[in-house]
Amino acid sequence: MKRGRHFALAYRRVFCMMARGRFWSALMKAAIAGLLLFLAATPASAAGSMAVTFVEDRAGQPLDLKGYGLTFNEEFDGPLSLQGPRLFAPVHTPIGAGKFDDPQGPAYAAVEVPGEDGRDVTALSITAYKDGGGWRSGNVQSADAAQSYRQAPFGGKGFACRGCYFEARLKFPQAAPGYWAAFWLLSPDQPGIGHVEVDVIEWYGGDPKGHHQSVHVWSKAAPAKHTFKSNFVGMKDVIADGRWHNYGALQQDGQIVFYVDRREISRVPVTAEFDVPLYALVSLSVLPKEAAAAVGPMVLYADYIRAYAPKGL
Repeated sequence: MKRGRHFALAYRRVFCMMARGRFWSALMKAAIAGLLLFLAATPASAAGSMAVTFVEDRAGQPLDLKGYGLTFNEEFDGPLSLQGPRLFAPVHTPIGAGKFDDPQGPAYAAVEVPGEDGRDVTALSITAYKDGGGWRSGNVQSADAAQSYRQAPFGGKGFACRGCYFEARLKFPQAAPGYWAAFWLLSPDQPGIGHVEVDVIEWYGGDPKGHHQSVHVWSKAAPAKHTFKSNFVGMKDVIADGRWHNYGALQQDGQIVFYVDRREISRVPVTAEFDVPLYALVSLSVLPKEAAAAVGPMVLYADYIRAYAPKGL
């Protein structure tokens, strides 16, 4: 009898534990189902996608700059200055696998590079190189830290422009794993709002999809912290042919139009957030997923960075 009571008590304890286990299992299943329903009902913008579409129906049309005038021109012909008044380095936080050099670092140099007509041109070189166990590279831009992040005015130094055409004449090496170069545009960061980004060209040296262009909104307002839309147009044989090419973007009439050698490659309509002044950046980084296969040094050359503004602006 005593042994029978002990068995009955033990049975009840086991039964209760099993019941509690089934309860928590059912509760967990319900929570997972609820989460899946929530994710399915969440707008696409919260997942990072902008509700815009790149179009290429006008690809090949020449750039028309009638009514525009050259308003910013850095040709790197004089002594290299990356502490103002026109360009600054690095300012932006490091991107990719490694760190950006300070203005006096070996990542930056003014060098003589063969031009298309056989004569040398003086160009900015940005080099990604191994430093101990890590990588170092560089970024230059037409806004200092106060202008980029603290709403300082662009009076007397730096440059930003609204409704302008931005262009950089660049030379990339042959395709190389880990190589990540970009000519891009940013708006000054606004408290509580954020900033926008236009990638005029991103060249991933190990990517067969070629010319990558994109638009981003980096919002500080919930729920969407970062939305973007990207596009690839090939042209790998052009980008990595070892020659100079012009890469540009025009901010006009609610859209961004992208160019290579002053011929349109694509355009995308953008939201009102993009109707703001933009400043220019040229950078070279190392793509993290290809860093182990990358072989340094890797170099990006910039002959000039220019901007054209509507006359009378």
